[in-house]
Amino acid sequence: MTRNSFERLFLQVSALHLAFHLLEIPLGITVTKVLLLPLLVAFFLQKTGPVRRTNQRWMLVALCCSWVGDVLLIGGARPGFFIAGLAAFLLAQLAYTATFLLTSKQDKGLISSKPWYPVPVLVLAGAVYFYLYSNLEELRVPVLIYILAICSMVLSAVNRLNWAGEKAGIWVLLGALSFLLSDALLAVNKFVDPIPLAGLWIMLTYITAQYLIVKGCSRDFAAEPVMLAT
Repeated sequence: MTRNSFERLFLQVSALHLAFHLLEIPLGITVTKVLLLPLLVAFFLQKTGPVRRTNQRWMLVALCCSWVGDVLLIGGARPGFFIAGLAAFLLAQLAYTATFLLTSKQDKGLISSKPWYPVPVLVLAGAVYFYLYSNLEELRVPVLIYILAICSMVLSAVNRLNWAGEKAGIWVLLGALSFLLSDALLAVNKFVDPIPLAGLWIMLTYITAQYLIVKGCSRDFAAEPVMLAT
């Protein structure tokens, strides 16, 4: 297979998945959703080679947890499945945070020199939580914990801009912000008011998020010297 074959296959299945949302074909939506993250894992491994770095391992943990969350949220209308899916994505956000923080152990991150950068992210996350709060009921604490986790992921993506290659750093940051937007859309649609074509917009922003994060990290990891864990 060519070096970019899994990337092309992922993009083709993504387009098919979004088309199934527009056409409202549930079986097509389910099948393509289950395929998305395995293809992204294959793309990541194809670009970065053998898994020898700690940050590669954390990246794979994040992608695998995301896939579990995707599968569980297929049955998300049932409260138990939604909570389990939320837990899987919570682990994914923590694994992404670890991945981004491990990009470099030498230089200080961007936030240390520009400590006001987290403010817009925290204000936005706080506004979303406040908007959802009255509708969350027994899920107020789990959703708050999840919001804190995704804020940590976004801020770690901001922080790594000093370490990453210019394009790669921007791709990862845009992916992290797209993840935040996707989760906000999902939460508003589930807990407040239905959004027209909600599935399409949620998955479009989610697919964009995962793709940009993987593309950016793959570029950085491929450029790093191999560091064997001790």
